[in-house]
Amino acid sequence: ATDPVNERLNVAMLVVVGLLAACGAPPGERVVLREYPETTMILNRAAEGTDTWERLAEMCDTFGSRMTGSAGLEASLDWIEETAKRDGLQVLREPVDVPNWKRNSESLVMSAEGAEVERRLPVIGLGLSVGTAPTGITADLVVVASWDELSVADVEGRIVLMNVPWDGYNSQYRRELGVRAAERGAVAALVRSVTPFSLGTLHTGSSLTAAIPSAAVTTEVADMLARMQARGQRIRLSLTMGATGCAVDGTCETTPSSNVVVELVGTEFPEEIVGIGGHIDSWDVGQGALDDAAGAFVAWGAVKLIHELGLKPKRTIRAIFWNAEENSGAGAEAYHKAHSNKNHLIVLESDGGVWDPYGFTVSQTSIDEARFSVLQQIGTSQLGRIGAGNVSYGGAGADTQVWCPTTPCGSQVVIDPFTRAPPVAGGGYFYFHHTDADYVSKVLPEEVDKNVASFAVMTWALAEYGWSPPTVADGRASHVVQQ
Repeated sequence: ATDPVNERLNVAMLVVVGLLAACGAPPGERVVLREYPETTMILNRAAEGTDTWERLAEMCDTFGSRMTGSAGLEASLDWIEETAKRDGLQVLREPVDVPNWKRNSESLVMSAEGAEVERRLPVIGLGLSVGTAPTGITADLVVVASWDELSVADVEGRIVLMNVPWDGYNSQYRRELGVRAAERGAVAALVRSVTPFSLGTLHTGSSLTAAIPSAAVTTEVADMLARMQARGQRIRLSLTMGATGCAVDGTCETTPSSNVVVELVGTEFPEEIVGIGGHIDSWDVGQGALDDAAGAFVAWGAVKLIHELGLKPKRTIRAIFWNAEENSGAGAEAYHKAHSNKNHLIVLESDGGVWDPYGFTVSQTSIDEARFSVLQQIGTSQLGRIGAGNVSYGGAGADTQVWCPTTPCGSQVVIDPFTRAPPVAGGGYFYFHHTDADYVSKVLPEEVDKNVASFAVMTWALAEYGWSPPTVADGRASHVVQQ
């Protein structure tokens, strides 16, 4: 069967080549698009301010964090559905079973050789970990700094701490330590919080369910315990975790929940979809505003803005609130299973903060050169004036990667507010990642609006023109300029 999208793309490419030849354009030059009138409308309205941040704050302040299985998550989903319907947008609630893990009470107490007192240390259980018995686990501590050290250390009957300093975001120690330490005979696993900067901040996150409990300590505590071991001091810890929902065989209870999809249905090709979104679940700390309610809300804000301006794209635009990204990816899998038979032109997510937008990354294996060139042209010509037009090859997000084998997939990229350099994954985002510090106050309204604009312009262009944006053929592209 002939692919109509490919046909339109090939025709467009031939038109561009022919027009360049007709214009006498020398080799190495290309057509650069003017800013579409619709782009001007979107950018100007977003610059005046949207209500996206206010809505984000209202939901986060009212319902709090949104861990799967929690009343806060379900109330938030209901609120989003009701509010989006009042916007005049279509809303889908699609079922998904999500983990029903609960943290409950936790404590960590240290007694050290040469000390007369016990000291309580800050601790936070890792998601999907098993708990301890009510009496807890008391054992000597062994500190290691690599998998190689773990493989030779005497950890039988002991608690293991993996103390690996930050070297870019790497979750493997958090995810895998419990399993590997249990194989070596340890009775509990502790990891250094995954962050480049700490003010005594605990960072939780998902772990592979193991036969032993897993938790995180602050970077300050991890370094202290490493120093004490280096002095030859014996360290004894008592860990208590009341976690429920996952068993030592690696299975976890689930509970019914849903993804929410807010859409603006296309006028000519409704079966062709431009998908954007973020995950609506969070951990049970802070408000989960930065990770990732804000990402989901800028996608929703983009769809709402296009609708409010009276723009009616030919193709459908969807803002997807994926569920259970933090602990299983069940929401992304459920959405893909339900809609993989539909023609998604592209699926993009925002899950790296909503500071100043920089552009988009797209998985190189998911897109051909012609379509990638279209994205770059849209970025350069339509988003350049807000600095958000950079399109490059890069990784897809956790919720979009399931599409990559067959569909262009990627992520929105922002400027790190602390290093002032993209991508954000290098630093500042992880000051707050999975912590009690993740509140809506870490998100600025004007930067939220810029991200709304960035998503709205890119999705509008693709939804209106597909992979065949206007060129000099209809007078809506600028003159030929040097490549």
